[in-house]
Amino acid sequence: MKKLTVLSVILVSGHLVTLASAAAVYDAFADYNTTSNSNTDLWSYRFEDPAKPAGPRAAEPALLPSVNAHYGGNWAPGPDLQGWNTGGFWPGILINDTGMQQTFFGIIEVPDGTLYTTGIDNARGGASVLSFLVPTTGSYDIDFSMTHNHGGGGNGETFFIDHHFGAGLSSLTNLATETTVTSGPLDIPAGTFPDGTVAANLTNVPLSADDRVNFVVGTNGDGGADGVILSAILTMTDGTLPTERAWNVDRSDDWNVAGHWTPTGIPNGNDQTVTFGGGITAPRVVFIEADVTVKGITFLNGNSYAITGHGTVNLEAGTPPSSIEVLLGNHQFQAEVILQSDTDAAISTGTSLAFNNTLNLNGNTLTKTGGGDLGIRNTLVTGGGTVNIQAGTVFGNGTVGGDLNNSSGTVSPGDSPGSLFAVPEPCTWLMLVCGILGVVSYTGRGRFKT
Repeated sequence: MKKLTVLSVILVSGHLVTLASAAAVYDAFADYNTTSNSNTDLWSYRFEDPAKPAGPRAAEPALLPSVNAHYGGNWAPGPDLQGWNTGGFWPGILINDTGMQQTFFGIIEVPDGTLYTTGIDNARGGASVLSFLVPTTGSYDIDFSMTHNHGGGGNGETFFIDHHFGAGLSSLTNLATETTVTSGPLDIPAGTFPDGTVAANLTNVPLSADDRVNFVVGTNGDGGADGVILSAILTMTDGTLPTERAWNVDRSDDWNVAGHWTPTGIPNGNDQTVTFGGGITAPRVVFIEADVTVKGITFLNGNSYAITGHGTVNLEAGTPPSSIEVLLGNHQFQAEVILQSDTDAAISTGTSLAFNNTLNLNGNTLTKTGGGDLGIRNTLVTGGGTVNIQAGTVFGNGTVGGDLNNSSGTVSPGDSPGSLFAVPEPCTWLMLVCGILGVVSYTGRGRFKT
């Protein structure tokens, strides 16, 4: 398995944001394992006898038992190709990593850097199965090709790409199937196979951890041992990777649509961070009808974003704290926000962020930094949580139901930062009354506990 890193750079009004993401690539050739073949390995090498061109195919058919030289002494220039097989004979899945093309029985060419297999008649091995154990939940691109390079008396090979999932891998979906078609013998060292290549290129296939994707190679109904060169690559496009995404549509639209984000995919997990940046040219609404979870949110646009809907925004970090950052503009949450971990809110000077629906501290600490304004304009429900003001202003007519610690900032009850109020140890109702009247001003240090 290898990872490719992709960088995306966004420039908005002088602010530079770089999103880095990694794509996990699982390549059957690069990952070929000659030391272990088990149900827990990422790739495993199997056979199903009898082959099943129709009906349910097994999620975990028999494992090929050992690595051996295949038909030893019949490869030129050598060394003999090896791989998982049954005592040196079919069925088997072989690898050519010798650094050069190898020719089998003087006529069958197997290029360097390829896997080679065949389906064979039932009772002698049936179908070959290259099996992939999904390591992480997410979306995957699946690229598979099969090149027919030996007509062993048959009329082609059929592949099936099967997705096995659910309890005990009891559910099966066939993702793709195709058959090589040949018009004549391919047992020639020509190096080209005009009728003998079939492929499947699948995008954004949702897979869950511990699912299986099986690449099954079987005969085309006649039992002929036709040989094929294999390539199977899975690229994870979503899930835990990438972890950073930016909103990319210049309209009001739905959070839970993969194409509305760059890179493509729906951010929903405690390792995901999102940027609402230069994708809009006027004030826009991003709506959520289902709950979402992210580690961090950044606002970076002079036009306002409003996050709204019947869903809830959960801020949660696998390694706290989670974060909200406003670098440019005035933005608001109209949807409920719940802190699932301690959260830092960095509101830059000249910017603002307002919570216009329930902000649930959930027993956590919200730490306000930066010279900008943070508005709490509705019920603040807590389970003993804390708002910690280190800089800037916290304003609004909301009810603070936890601890309010003001070390270096400004507390301003009321709907604008211009009405400032603080008294030692006030009760909630008194803060509300004074906020409405706007008759007392205070800026400085102290501990406010409601």
